Amino acid sequence: MRNTKQRQIVLDAVMQSRTHPKAEDIYSVIHAEHPHISRATVYRNLNQLTEMGQIRHVMMPGSSGNRFDWRTDHHSHLVCVECGRICDMEEHAPMADDQYAQEKTGYSHVSHVTVYYGTCPDCQKKQKH
Repeated sequence: MRNTKQRQIVLDAVMQSRTHPKAEDIYSVIHAEHPHISRATVYRNLNQLTEMGQIRHVMMPGSSGNRFDWRTDHHSHLVCVECGRICDMEEHAPMADDQYAQEKTGYSHVSHVTVYYGTCPDCQKKQKH
């Protein structure tokens, strides 16, 4: 798949974000600078970039919604239960767990995602005041 100017703009927007943005958030950032790029173009390119392995689609449970991550390595996420902020955590569960699950169930392409929940330092400060 060739790299188009629009796809590069979408990739750059994801790579510059450290907040695990939703598709709509990415569209808003791009639209502010490139109003000629449509919502459909952004969404299509997010899906294509995910399929190409250049970004990662992170399915977050609950109200956090589906997000996109510039990091494609295996890692966990920590979600603030107050503000919804998401941060990366290094994975502690060995990849061997995926292999074990695959061998025991007959599933293929097994992977896992771990999501932790807590209250971020900023929200803790707000709660104290």
